[in-house]
Amino acid sequence: MRNKVIVLMIIATSVVLAGCSSKKEVSQDTGEIKVETIQNESVSAETPTPTPTPTPTPEPTPTLQELVTVVCTNKTNVPADYMNGRYSDRCDLTFDLTNNTDRPIQGIQGLLIIDDLFGSNITKITCNFTGQTINPGETVENDEMGKEINEFVDTDVKIWNENYEDLKFSYLVNSVVYAGETSDDDTNKTSGSKDVTITCTGKKNIEIDIYAGRFNPNVQFFFMIENHTDKDIRGIQGIVTVSDLFGDVIDRFNCDFTGTTIKAGDQAEISDKYLEVPSYDDAAVQLYNEDFDDLKFEYEVKDIVYSE
Repeated sequence: MRNKVIVLMIIATSVVLAGCSSKKEVSQDTGEIKVETIQNESVSAETPTPTPTPTPTPEPTPTLQELVTVVCTNKTNVPADYMNGRYSDRCDLTFDLTNNTDRPIQGIQGLLIIDDLFGSNITKITCNFTGQTINPGETVENDEMGKEINEFVDTDVKIWNENYEDLKFSYLVNSVVYAGETSDDDTNKTSGSKDVTITCTGKKNIEIDIYAGRFNPNVQFFFMIENHTDKDIRGIQGIVTVSDLFGDVIDRFNCDFTGTTIKAGDQAEISDKYLEVPSYDDAAVQLYNEDFDDLKFEYEVKDIVYSE
């Protein structure tokens, strides 16, 4: 009976060892059981990494300063001439303007900085160039700029006294207006109210004529007034605001229309509006010097008087 039990134990042990052969290994020399861990290795086919398409580097946007090149090429002192209405000395400045873009430029707005020979600043002057279109890549000469010299202002006197070669000029560009970028001329010069439309149609510069009693230049303005009501208009009271090409206000002045009756539903041309231009009035001088096409007009109606 004992022999059967021993045989059965041997058989059972063999079964256990045989059932675990995939997990363990038996040493034939010592009978020691060694545990061997089986690791599952995942094998995958190597997929080639796609080469990314290179992104083109965008060209840097040019700064305002790079759009144009402004160089002061000369300074000329012009003495006062009372007989010709020039009551103060004046420094005329000549510039070369270069368009570095691929579009025609209509106007350049900026600041002229004048330093002395040692780099110390003398003055900074608002200096805008309008009145001529600069084509792409073109350089044009502008000799219409200048500065009135006030003998009681030290910086003015220094600019007058210094030689051109001893002055340093630099130009800070604030804005560039391209040709065709502004609104239609009529839009820039038409305004009013629901009852009337007032359009500035032209500007004419009138020179000094001491024999006619005109001791300062004048600017003559031309207007077209349209009456949208069913009543005749005897008079219109209002204010004209004139801005430059860049939208900066140059001047505001009262402008009343009387003396001409504008029939109901009709229109009338007005040409008797004048603005005197004394040399000390910077706003009036700018209005005189600007081309009509570079000006914007707005009329604010304050009151309308109708015929009884």
